[in-house]
Amino acid sequence: MKIYLSTKFQNAEIYDIIKNGCEELGHSITCDWIKHKDYRLIDKNERINQSNEDLRGIELADLIILIYTGKDYEPGKGTMFEIGYALALRKPIICLDLSQRKDLNSQSQFLSSLSNIIYSTTDLYRYLRSSNY
Repeated sequence: MKIYLSTKFQNAEIYDIIKNGCEELGHSITCDWIKHKDYRLIDKNERINQSNEDLRGIELADLIILIYTGKDYEPGKGTMFEIGYALALRKPIICLDLSQRKDLNSQSQFLSSLSNIIYSTTDLYRYLRSSNY
């Protein structure tokens, strides 16, 4: 299965863990955007190229995984755009909520709009093994 991982740049460590776990299960990541350069340090053309690569990754994906850690309470603007784009394309989305705050889902309009929320990497990998996306 082709997977796009969506999260904040600040979550690079957990992104790598999830990416490696998905690949170990035989899945591929459509865009390894975490390796992109900081948008503030590149020119307009390079930003456009990186953005197009991100969008293409969402388009190619069979499944979108939103990695949510609860830092700053809400996903970043880029993450919200990616999820909105994926919803427009009718892509299945899993929210991996690692915030440890189950009550946050009722407070966050963004997360509560997603119907498939998983609370651990173990459950995520179990889900991916079953291919029930």
